[in-house]
Amino acid sequence: MTHAIVKNPDGTTYVSPLFALRFEGLSSLAVGLDESLTHVCLLKHWHANPRTHLVTRGLFHLSNEYGDPSAGWVGADWFLRDEALFRRVMNGEQIPVADDPRFAPYARPIILPEWFEVKTQQDADDLECVSFDFHDATVDTLTEEDGDWIVRFDTSWECIITVRFCGVTKAYFKDVVYEILNSEITKTAEGFTFTVLDHLADLDEDHEPALPDVKPYIQCKRILWRIEIES
Repeated sequence: MTHAIVKNPDGTTYVSPLFALRFEGLSSLAVGLDESLTHVCLLKHWHANPRTHLVTRGLFHLSNEYGDPSAGWVGADWFLRDEALFRRVMNGEQIPVADDPRFAPYARPIILPEWFEVKTQQDADDLECVSFDFHDATVDTLTEEDGDWIVRFDTSWECIITVRFCGVTKAYFKDVVYEILNSEITKTAEGFTFTVLDHLADLDEDHEPALPDVKPYIQCKRILWRIEIES
């Protein structure tokens, strides 16, 4: 099952399973549970304030088992195949969980782990999804501890993501990268490689000269990560 942290317009958060989702810019939607976990409803990826014209983030995907939602609705097969149920939700109806036993297993509080572990390529893709490929992220801090690199990324997307690169074997990253424009995480035979595909350096700070034709990267044996939602 796919899950997300839901951020309400007032800044409060909770975790909900997602039964379906669709990416369509600021109109992106998902189907999940309300904060009481008693009703199935539409959830907005973005909240627009008509008075201030500011847009805030509404969903932080912790996982996505459904595939690419940019081509249309993807989700749990049993939910998408039930046309009557799907239509009711799309029309804005909040459906009591008690009305359909298929929702019952998901209507329970979800306790997040202190650290998420990246074990597979899908786990790596999930981290890239919640961070938007670390697009516009800056390196807030980088500390070393027993061979691990702990990097605190200010994503600029209303969350801080701390990544612990465990057992770093090789890297070209420190004092090179300031703002990330795009990145990817790939699973390798030895562990994982985090590669910065495009970035900016902080011209106000002393940085190492860039190596020609070498993209910044961190190779490590394991990856752990955690997220802090900004209020």
